[in-house]
Amino acid sequence: MLTRRERILRTMKGEPVDRLAVSPRFWKFCMAYYGAATLENMLRSADEFEWDMLFYPPAGVRNYFGASIPSPETLPEAVTCTGTFVEDDDVRVVHREFTTPAGRLTDTWYDPKPGRGYGISPTPDPKETLLKCPGDLEALRYLRGQVMPEVIQEFMSSDRQIGDNGFLIPYVRSPFDGLSYVYPAADCMMLPYDDPQFLRDLLAFLQEMCLDDIRAHLQAGAASIYLSGFHVSLSVGWSPQVFREFFLPLIKEQVDLTHNGGALAHYYDDGKCMALLPMLLEVGVDVFETCTPWPAGDFEPRAAKALVGDRLTLMGYVDIETVLHRGTPELVEQTVREAVEILGCDGRYVIGTSDGILAQTPLENVCAFFAAGRKYGALVLTR
Repeated sequence: MLTRRERILRTMKGEPVDRLAVSPRFWKFCMAYYGAATLENMLRSADEFEWDMLFYPPAGVRNYFGASIPSPETLPEAVTCTGTFVEDDDVRVVHREFTTPAGRLTDTWYDPKPGRGYGISPTPDPKETLLKCPGDLEALRYLRGQVMPEVIQEFMSSDRQIGDNGFLIPYVRSPFDGLSYVYPAADCMMLPYDDPQFLRDLLAFLQEMCLDDIRAHLQAGAASIYLSGFHVSLSVGWSPQVFREFFLPLIKEQVDLTHNGGALAHYYDDGKCMALLPMLLEVGVDVFETCTPWPAGDFEPRAAKALVGDRLTLMGYVDIETVLHRGTPELVEQTVREAVEILGCDGRYVIGTSDGILAQTPLENVCAFFAAGRKYGALVLTR
């Protein structure tokens, strides 16, 4: 019998396995069930629910583009930051002001509190972004994050702690994450038409930090790199043509660097994906997650499998809302069985979910998911 680590890695590579890996996005449910999504609790869940545990440690490059006020000792040379917090029962408003040799930058974030109507782990929302115009980019360059050795050391320690009981995939903050945090989303989507050179310059600056992060994790022994693309998902409104021209070259650079370091390139987009799959094949992505079906996405299992064949491992698909949250154990089992039969017939499918299993998902449905994954993930390989 394969270890959990072996099963995950071999499924991702399309190599023979004893059964398909069962590896949903589990951290939200873990937070609700155990009180925190720590590595210890994720390992505990792997034993309790008998699944092939994946853990995503944080990015290794310092990030100044978010709803926190950095302490002075963490700031780049010649940069200062002041800020204020204003909060009520539901939300904290964070206002920040950076002073750099090239000028002043300010932003404002709405940071919802957990469990106050925005879920167990809400995402902060930038109401005012650091960049107000292309001329602000020179000041932003002073906020270039550097690799944090202590985070890379923690990654290595976590990898040793997991051993064969799961698999660690470092989250690398992509330039697409930063894009939506430093410039208004609607204005970003006009840049390909209004100022394409500014868009390229901004993405190139953000890409530098992404590549630094990939290099640091590869040097630390990462076997796979998690590349995030959901901020430029077609579901946001970007066209396939714009994606190909502006974003795909950056993804290729990330994938090539990852492959040169001997690791797998794991690309994440939890929105519409059918028009992306041919492009991701072109640049050599090894694993695509989350294969989100209608209504949140447009993934169609038979069409997708016919398109990618055995050139790409697909991961995810089982809908977290209509199937896991609102469905029955019978629907969960049926959905897993159908997914495995269509997507896993050649072994290149990781049984997973369309996003993180929601905290409010009924326990019986979670158990049904794991049981069906183990059952049909083994049966499909005997046919």
